[in-house]
Amino acid sequence: MAARVTNIHMSISLILTVALLLGHYQMIVLFQVSQLLPMVEIAAQICRKNPHNDSCHEHLSTLESLWKDTVDQMISSIDSAIDKSAFLDTIGRQALIR
Repeated sequence: MAARVTNIHMSISLILTVALLLGHYQMIVLFQVSQLLPMVEIAAQICRKNPHNDSCHEHLSTLESLWKDTVDQMISSIDSAIDKSAFLDTIGRQALIR
């Protein structure tokens, strides 16, 4: 689970870099994602300690859904602002360098 959380934090760092280039709206959405992530983590820990607590699992499900919707919104706005072919060319060149 720690590796998954680390990957999520690394992804957020990458998204933050892109959002800084895109403007204010993406920064607001990114802030929402960064605020939701710790809440989801804490709710998951509580549910793991209380596996039979239905309200705990319902709360976690609500937070996960909100987090997913917010991330989808952010990805959509970033995708619409990036020239995909130029981005893929850049990624391809970086992969060849490594």
